[in-house]
Amino acid sequence: MPFLDIMNKVRPYAAMRYHVAYTIQAGIEVALPAQRLIINTNQTVVRLQNKAPGARLFVDVPGASATALQVNAFVNFIVGHSFAFGQHRAVLNHAPWRNLYNVAPRVLAYMDSHGAAVVNPATDSVPCVDCDILLPINNITIDHQRPQNGRFEEAVCKVFRSIGLTTGRPTGPKGIHFANLHAATVGGVVGGAPIPVRVAKYTLNDMGKIYYTLAQWCGLTVNGELFNACMDHMINLRPLCHSCNTPLRNVAYF
Repeated sequence: MPFLDIMNKVRPYAAMRYHVAYTIQAGIEVALPAQRLIINTNQTVVRLQNKAPGARLFVDVPGASATALQVNAFVNFIVGHSFAFGQHRAVLNHAPWRNLYNVAPRVLAYMDSHGAAVVNPATDSVPCVDCDILLPINNITIDHQRPQNGRFEEAVCKVFRSIGLTTGRPTGPKGIHFANLHAATVGGVVGGAPIPVRVAKYTLNDMGKIYYTLAQWCGLTVNGELFNACMDHMINLRPLCHSCNTPLRNVAYF
């Protein structure tokens, strides 16, 4: 899988390698000519560096480095919980997502067209996250929380936020749950931000810059693989009934 090319970037090479840093600010990709990513020759450590205005040399950004183990944890979190394009309904069988959204076998009763009660054998069902109606999984829709159309960077930020890679912390139960489980494994930081909440949520922090730049370096933003993986990642998917899942939902913020 091309996404795994990221791991090849952090193996030892004969010479140091550099790449201009990239980030997402307020939901929009931005190149950072005054910052760069550097990978050591004999250590699998990725560091973010900055060059101050008028300075000749780049210097390390304090606390902004990732080990090969952390990069591997990041890759596994993306690859292990995302689904191929057009196959996002497979999340209904994904154990972490099922546990979070309370997917379980239940005996459901309903009225037929003649007003008679019908009780079927237990079948997998899930509540709509908006109106709480309980439906068999065959009758539920799977909604992309961040935009179906528009800026795919917003989906990237949503997934990155769930592992502590944005300046704004997750506030929903799903984001908080997975941040508590995974943020430390990638070096992510879950904390507040002094800038407006929405902007903060869609702006990468220094650790987020490292992972996003690695993906950009490997061509995964150009070919859309990172965006597709985040659009169809369990973090960006939720169960909605047909009435709640309207075409006007989830327009791009930025």
